[in-house]
Amino acid sequence: MAFRIRTQHDRCTWLIAAACVLGALALSGCAEKPADVVQRLFDASQEEDWDAMTECMAPDLREMMRELQSISGKDTAQQQLMQKDANAEDFLILDTQVEGDWADVQTSVTLNGQESKSTIRVHKIDGAWYVDFPEEQKQQMKAALEMVKKMAEMKSNMPELPAMPKQ
Repeated sequence: MAFRIRTQHDRCTWLIAAACVLGALALSGCAEKPADVVQRLFDASQEEDWDAMTECMAPDLREMMRELQSISGKDTAQQQLMQKDANAEDFLILDTQVEGDWADVQTSVTLNGQESKSTIRVHKIDGAWYVDFPEEQKQQMKAALEMVKKMAEMKSNMPELPAMPKQ
């Protein structure tokens, strides 16, 4: 599934979505173990299950996703977050390092014969593990979301421009 970035608004929307996905290839599934969250994300993304993906984000990340949906529309937000890859050949949980209420889950996914490794950050909140980010990253995401909101507001206040004549 592919999409084109046509405007600055699309670019900012994509950046927020990409930050969520890249920072957490594990966006779905609150769980009893950190690795379970990661596995559930992969499964939900392959099944294109938006609700499963957002259900177990840390509450503040979930709220940012709701705001993104309200700005760009549910279909657009879903399309940008759920980049189902039919060529995913293998997904592995390599290791989990837990330190208090935070854990790093190392993963490997093989796409089109190319292995890619990443580390997904998860956070234990009220006894369940959620995909989360350090506060600094969340502040950057909030700032980007605010920029998207302002751009959407500016766009809605601009009159439609007539099409340029072809020469």
